[in-house]
Amino acid sequence: MSKKEIITYSLIFIVASIITLNVFSAALTNKHLTTIPKLPNSKNFVLSFNSRCSNNSAIRDLDKSGDPAIKKLAEYQKACNSLATRNLTIYTDMPSDEPMARKSAIRMAERLREFDRYQLEPIVIVEPVSNWGLVDIRGFKEGKYNPWLEAYFEQLKNEGITDKQMGTWTPFPEANLPYWNHTNIPPADYAVLINQYLSIYKKHFPQAQGSILLSSATYENINFNWDEKAYKSLRLYVRDINKGLVDSFGLQGFPWAPPATSERPKIINASQFLNHSLASEAAETLGVTKIWLNTGSFSEKYTLDQESMVVVEPKQRRDTLNSIVAEALILKSRGFEVTVSLFAENKSREAEATNWGYWEAETIGNSENTPLLIEFINQLNRKGIRFSIYDRAN
Repeated sequence: MSKKEIITYSLIFIVASIITLNVFSAALTNKHLTTIPKLPNSKNFVLSFNSRCSNNSAIRDLDKSGDPAIKKLAEYQKACNSLATRNLTIYTDMPSDEPMARKSAIRMAERLREFDRYQLEPIVIVEPVSNWGLVDIRGFKEGKYNPWLEAYFEQLKNEGITDKQMGTWTPFPEANLPYWNHTNIPPADYAVLINQYLSIYKKHFPQAQGSILLSSATYENINFNWDEKAYKSLRLYVRDINKGLVDSFGLQGFPWAPPATSERPKIINASQFLNHSLASEAAETLGVTKIWLNTGSFSEKYTLDQESMVVVEPKQRRDTLNSIVAEALILKSRGFEVTVSLFAENKSREAEATNWGYWEAETIGNSENTPLLIEFINQLNRKGIRFSIYDRAN
């Protein structure tokens, strides 16, 4: 018998054995060996998704970048098997003196040049914190920080940064939440803060984009409880902002669930936590046609307490992501140019104890959440909605 015949007969024997085992298994268990197991805790849920996020080619050599946001984007491209996005959300702080302002500007210039090298556009969220802690809101309103902001943006200009490279800058995010010395930021003062910051920003970079970001949930009492949020009009916060300073309006909203030990209702549909009407009203008041939605979805919450921990099934998480797309589409249908910025960092080991991510670096291809994100990005791309992401490499 020739070697070719031996191989042929061996293959026939193997195939026949598999068929016999499959029939035997079906007779005993009413299940075939080739049956695909369903995902745990996802009754009647089948993952179906496009294998690519877009039809555009991936950006090369992202993994070689020293910037943590750009390096992390390489993972998203790997999952997407294509370009994931050219828009990244990053965070920065405010200067507390002139030497610090210039030093911080030099570091930021390096980041912005790196973004430009890969043709990436940043959304820069400027939190009111500094190297000495929370910014003194009353002092800021009175102009105490103005010389330091002048030095900061002057140094960025000296570093050769252009208006286009600046991307979109968003100071004092979530001013209607109980952060940032909340007692000093009533709605009447918010416009003063924005006018001061963005006036200095636009003085040095007149063609750069300015924006604001408010939460869909508002708290007015400093003795707040996170359950006592109110989803109400944001007009009071935006009506006195000077025309021409703000080019887009950002609305932030995230799903929420109580601890597993509680019976309080979840807030998992974007029609509640990211309602389009709040965004459109604020944008129309400002006279802008661009809206961006800062949001996310979690797979686990209260991760540092086993008894309280909540695990979200893939179907439920997918429903939340689809509801975000639905709110974005309503805004687009009303003539707005819409961007969805997704917060996707795993913070399960930090005080926040929430996993907003979709995989660990070594499990991109095996995570049951990966196809959810691919489908989400693909939907946005197909429907003409821009996508940005916040995450970073450790």
